[in-house]
Amino acid sequence: AMPKHQTLGKFNVLARLVRIMSQKEILEVGQELFTQEQKQDFHSVKQTKHIQAWKVYRDAVAEAGTPASFAVIAQWIKSKQVKNSEAANLIATQVKSIRYPTKELMEKFFELATCEEVTSQEYLNSTAIQSLASFLGQAQVNNHSAYSYYPTHAFGRLAPKKFTIVPKMVIPYLEQQLKKASKHEDSHQMLVHIRALGALAHPAILKVIEPYLEGKQHATEFQRLAIVVSLGKLAAHYPKLARSIYFKIYQNAAERYEVRVAAIFGIMRTNPDAPMLQRMAEMANNEPSSHISSAVRSALESAA
Repeated sequence: AMPKHQTLGKFNVLARLVRIMSQKEILEVGQELFTQEQKQDFHSVKQTKHIQAWKVYRDAVAEAGTPASFAVIAQWIKSKQVKNSEAANLIATQVKSIRYPTKELMEKFFELATCEEVTSQEYLNSTAIQSLASFLGQAQVNNHSAYSYYPTHAFGRLAPKKFTIVPKMVIPYLEQQLKKASKHEDSHQMLVHIRALGALAHPAILKVIEPYLEGKQHATEFQRLAIVVSLGKLAAHYPKLARSIYFKIYQNAAERYEVRVAAIFGIMRTNPDAPMLQRMAEMANNEPSSHISSAVRSALESAA
């Protein structure tokens, strides 16, 4: 029935209308639809229509991507009008549709992702911190996407290039949460925050992850592997920096072969020079681990 009724076209029109609405207007319409949904009897046909109307409007607000729509979603989440997986879906959608990554919006996003109403809810807490990291990595850390994905040619850079929210606020927070998760042996939260650090792809994350790679902070072998894999975006943005980390891990014969193999393929993504490739080939001849020598050979033959 969707093509027949042009549902997707109507949804796009609704999202465009929300983009020109103020925060107050978005809130008023949302409150009216949400109240109507709550008032109806459970089995009534009207209630089904009101639920659909509320859900469509809620999703259009997430798709709008304006500062006003973000503020409304934050208010819905803090008041628990939307919660758990529903709120997680809203944040995950919102982060892909934000059109104006201003300094104020970044600060509000960090405040939302770290507030008690969010951190106390399962699914939402993980999604919020992952979405924040992905958004900041794209809008602030990576200069290429910051200029190409957002309307910088029309308005200039919407947040100053030297804005320090990532190294001064977000990374210290993630470091604190990572230590807390390590202390309590919370594997899920460890992986969530490792992945968030990787999504930021800021050079300052190296100071946070190095103690875990060097054995100064407790981490399981799988978590160490996750740290190495999470450096993929850093390797894309800062290849020389990532290359040195990968090579140190690869050279460490005492390291687990899974971690070293991940480092080998990480090196190949950093555009290594010929002398480094030659050194890897020579080291592979005397390598006691068949996994490592096979990985080096496979990487070099694929590159060739």
